[in-house]
Amino acid sequence: MRPFRYACAALLLLAVQAFAIEIKLPATVKGAPGEFVTVKACTTGKVVKWVALDKGVALFPQDLLKDTKTAVLTAPEEGKYRLLAYTSDDKGPSDPAYVTVEIAKPVPPPPPDTLAEDILAAFKADAGTDKAADIASLAALYRNAGKILDDPAVTTLGALQAKLQAARRVLVPDDHLVGVRKVVNAELAKLGTSASAPLDDTLKAKAKAQFDRIAKALVQKEGK
Repeated sequence: MRPFRYACAALLLLAVQAFAIEIKLPATVKGAPGEFVTVKACTTGKVVKWVALDKGVALFPQDLLKDTKTAVLTAPEEGKYRLLAYTSDDKGPSDPAYVTVEIAKPVPPPPPDTLAEDILAAFKADAGTDKAADIASLAALYRNAGKILDDPAVTTLGALQAKLQAARRVLVPDDHLVGVRKVVNAELAKLGTSASAPLDDTLKAKAKAQFDRIAKALVQKEGK
């Protein structure tokens, strides 16, 4: 909306030099189904007339508005709806102006990432006396796991998983951090379940992002 404000200000400053009154509208305005949406016109005209060009949109009665330079509308369904607006002065009517109102459901925010909290809960529940050293080793593994993706012998998801497990067993025995590793394995399972899936560039990028996320969560388990 900022470019529109600048254009509006310029129009108002130059209005006294114009031979015919002008009216400007933003190119698009966005809103949600069933909500009131406002569209502001920029003009020196005292009264603005609004016309809905598409079915499915309802304009608030203009005679009930204190300021006709602002239209209030609502639409129950998603879609794009066009409005026309015009004004006039003692020199005559303006050219019509148009705006497209885009009605769409808002995109919900992504769910919160609870991986660090889940790891902390599992860490506290796990038995063992070397947990701190084990989790540091596990974090180091995933911090450097991206290097495995450069191994020319690792061409499938199954080969990647096998390489990770082999490296993990060197650093953390199978009976250590059982709960933490269960949480981590659940995250790794989001990469896919087919061992024969080719390790293409898309999957490599996804795996690298997941490794970094896991390493960070392991380090941050105690708010570090």
